[in-house]
Amino acid sequence: MKRAAIALLILALGFAGGWMARSLAAPDYPSHWDSVKLGMTASEAKGMVPDLDPWLREVKGFDQAGIDLGDRYWSLLVRYDEKGRVSEITKNYVDRRIGIFNRSLVESKP
Repeated sequence: MKRAAIALLILALGFAGGWMARSLAAPDYPSHWDSVKLGMTASEAKGMVPDLDPWLREVKGFDQAGIDLGDRYWSLLVRYDEKGRVSEITKNYVDRRIGIFNRSLVESKP
């Protein structure tokens, strides 16, 4: 009886630990987002990431793509310089449940 209780406790702790690790770890963003490089033209960036949406370019100066995972999401923002070349790439992770795990990965020209 004591062994069964210990085994059940270990199983419950393992399940809880796995659930917490899954909940706290950020899922990967789409790997093709890494193919966008600084200095590319807008059409080259769109060729690498077909879901880049240019609707914010005129208003805010960037194209955007995203992947929604329900309570979490990744967004890709691609900014352009005055020559129409990629000048900044930002990947934002947002956890809607617990905001302390949010983060941004930014690559930009010096």
